[in-house]
Amino acid sequence: MLTTIFEFMNGIGLLVAVFIFFAFGANSQIKTPEKGTVWVYDYSNAGIGGPLVALYDRDTVLAGKQAIIFEQTLYNRYTVPGEPKIETIHWDTHIIGIEDSAVLWWDNDQYLLVYDFGEAIGTKRIIRSYEKDTLTAETIEKGVHEHLGCF
Repeated sequence: MLTTIFEFMNGIGLLVAVFIFFAFGANSQIKTPEKGTVWVYDYSNAGIGGPLVALYDRDTVLAGKQAIIFEQTLYNRYTVPGEPKIETIHWDTHIIGIEDSAVLWWDNDQYLLVYDFGEAIGTKRIIRSYEKDTLTAETIEKGVHEHLGCF
């Protein structure tokens, strides 16, 4: 059960990474956010919930690729009978690699391709397989958005 929860949480981290980079769009090069940028998500799960804060903390080079590091903190709001309490939990650290038009996620000592802005429409691929689930991606459309740029 605990392994399933951790696998699920890794999947959430991956989705956060996809959202972060999708929000910045790309042409042939990915535009990265400024250091110190913060994203806040409303997270909830059985017995835990509250704001999940992702902070673009620092840059690095990992396995020969430029990468950025996001630190996540969960401010768990729950109520002990008669006493409101907020618990601060260092949730996770995510490393996102950047290469031309590709966004890569560092997981288990390797990069996984999360999103490739240069993919052809109809391209399908498996991002990661779990014990019971498989996370897949398919490019179904390309376009230009007023705020997101090319995607």
